[in-house]
Amino acid sequence: MGAAYLAEILNENKTITVLELNSNKIQDKGIENLADIIIKNKTLKTLSLNNNPSVLGVALEKFVTVRHNKELKCLQIWGKHIGLIGAKYISLGLQENTTLTELDLTYCNIGEEGMKNIADALNYNKVNVRKLIE
Repeated sequence: MGAAYLAEILNENKTITVLELNSNKIQDKGIENLADIIIKNKTLKTLSLNNNPSVLGVALEKFVTVRHNKELKCLQIWGKHIGLIGAKYISLGLQENTTLTELDLTYCNIGEEGMKNIADALNYNKVNVRKLIE
């Protein structure tokens, strides 16, 4: 309920650049509510969801990082079990990043469809990833 309410507020705020929601017991459903708004928000540059039970929070944080960090060369999400939904978040961020050269998705359980989303995003943006680990 709290994350859904926060998502409503964030939908109205077009100037926020940093959002720290550490240790708030946010579950996967709450992360999904936030993701819908955060993905649309072009001003948020830093998102911190540390110490929440949702593994999707990791993927959403990385989405924000990949989207805005134009110096990022290596992204490691090793062992986070982000699944297909998390892979979709990452792929959306990759569509706006042209600097990434290494992506490690070992033990992320993203499956064939998740890898297809990632590959499509890399192809869309002509990213020159030299090392992709899954």
